[in-house]
Amino acid sequence: MLSFARMLAVITLLSVGGCDRDGASHTLSPADTRTQTARVEAFAGELAYQEAKRSIQASDLRSAVTALQRAIAQNPDFTEAYYQLGAAKTNLAIEEVRRDEHAAVELFREGVEAKKEARRLMNQSKYYVWDERQRAQARIDLREALRDVDAVLADEPSLIAALKTYGG
Repeated sequence: MLSFARMLAVITLLSVGGCDRDGASHTLSPADTRTQTARVEAFAGELAYQEAKRSIQASDLRSAVTALQRAIAQNPDFTEAYYQLGAAKTNLAIEEVRRDEHAAVELFREGVEAKKEARRLMNQSKYYVWDERQRAQARIDLREALRDVDAVLADEPSLIAALKTYGG
């Protein structure tokens, strides 16, 4: 059985989003945003991805999920969008667990699947946004988070308790 502390660590790693813990950001400044909307996308899904990043910064995870799903529909190989979608859904699970435990577990599972897809695409070196440092950090995060995720998902009562603990 997975320890409760390890379960919390997995949740923490899965809820990580932007691979930019040192303060660097790959979102656009307000001036760049005006320019961004006036130009053609550099790659499929870019505008939806940037919209999602702005929603994340505004703590609007539901809008971020919608925008990320749109980015992925436009570009099924968009590693960073899958990674962000996994983080957004995991964070939504943390928010949702006190209202609806079943919905929270489903969101968590969906977040895990998005992170697994990001890892699969990373293994194919399909990147659009991240620099080499961000790629390396994402690989470390995913290796640690996904190592024990099956054990986390197999123990639903402990997962619910951990989500509640993590969410405060």
